[in-house]
Amino acid sequence: MKKTITSIAACLLICIAAKAQQIPDNNSADDKDKSTCVSGNCKNGIGTLEFSHPDGPATYKGNFKDGKFNGQGTLVVKASFKYAGSFKDGEMNGRGVYTFASGEVYTGEMKKGVIEGSGSSVLPNGKKFTGTYSKGHVVNGKGYLFYTSDSTSYEGSLVNGKFNGIGTWTLVHGEKFSGNWVDGELNGIGKYTSPDGSKYNGNFKDSKMDGYGVATDELGWVYKGNWANGMRNGTGSSYDPKGNLNYSGEWSNGEMTNPEKAASYKNSLWETARLMFSRVTFKGWQKVVTDEISGAVGITDEFHLNSDYSFYGTDEYIIDYLGQKYRTKQKIEGTFDPVTHMIHISPRDVIYHDKIEGVTWMRGACDGILYPSNSHPGHYIIKGKSMSGSDFEENDY
Repeated sequence: MKKTITSIAACLLICIAAKAQQIPDNNSADDKDKSTCVSGNCKNGIGTLEFSHPDGPATYKGNFKDGKFNGQGTLVVKASFKYAGSFKDGEMNGRGVYTFASGEVYTGEMKKGVIEGSGSSVLPNGKKFTGTYSKGHVVNGKGYLFYTSDSTSYEGSLVNGKFNGIGTWTLVHGEKFSGNWVDGELNGIGKYTSPDGSKYNGNFKDSKMDGYGVATDELGWVYKGNWANGMRNGTGSSYDPKGNLNYSGEWSNGEMTNPEKAASYKNSLWETARLMFSRVTFKGWQKVVTDEISGAVGITDEFHLNSDYSFYGTDEYIIDYLGQKYRTKQKIEGTFDPVTHMIHISPRDVIYHDKIEGVTWMRGACDGILYPSNSHPGHYIIKGKSMSGSDFEENDY
């Protein structure tokens, strides 16, 4: 790829401070130099008080007790905010509706002039967040949040003030990170998209690409493979914008480890290897000599070639013993040398086996060579020896 998408932003632990949700102190009817009771009883009763607020001219309409706002009322500070709800001793306290100058509306609990408790906020775009607040800060809940500090937004679940659960974080220029969040970090399957066309779909660990994933850069180059700590690490393949294979093999810290030998559509070694393994099933025999059995057993192998010339598959034996057929099957893996055409086969886990008294099933490691068949053009033969010295031969026809 011409460009490597490495990781998300260095820090996802965004401060969840609410935007101007700290409510300024309210004046009372006792502040006679700055207030005027324009109607009703502004001492003990229902009245309308006009006064000077730190944010501008203000009007309170509602209940008074001992010259302070108490009970239900509406406070309007021009060009700043409006609150309609419960008051206690001159402060917003209880449930109410607080409207910001920006158009955002909070409906819920207040305590001593600060948003505190359960409530919900609706932004001018109609998106909503519902949850709990502490000292004006969002703590728990679900919905949409916008952060004025960096103009980013988050839509999803919040626990203890951090992204938790399924959610999408959108940056100021339109990049998006979505998936499963754990304490502010993206973990598990997730997605990254950018307005320039670059994207990633795969596994994340602590907000970095880690595990298997597919990335596309802004020029259309694609990488499919393994990642670690935000960089290409392990087996992977890159493709040009037309879909041609550019490189397939091992990567380390974002770099190709052996480009001159690795698979490539420009590399005849890879094309030949793919052709030789194009038929995954090879059948043949292996010589067997034991105390009870002498002769050959039937073999059916499946080989699946990886881009780094390693392979995996299965190995099945069929043996004729005392007029009855017995089977065993196990997993195999190995390596293929694209230059010498040498093949090494190693046994792995047993899938199943028929029991024969006194016989232990296990094919040992084998070494052989893969070469074209003279009698069957376009087909191939594997011939070699096991580590115990017994001969084997298989073919793909």
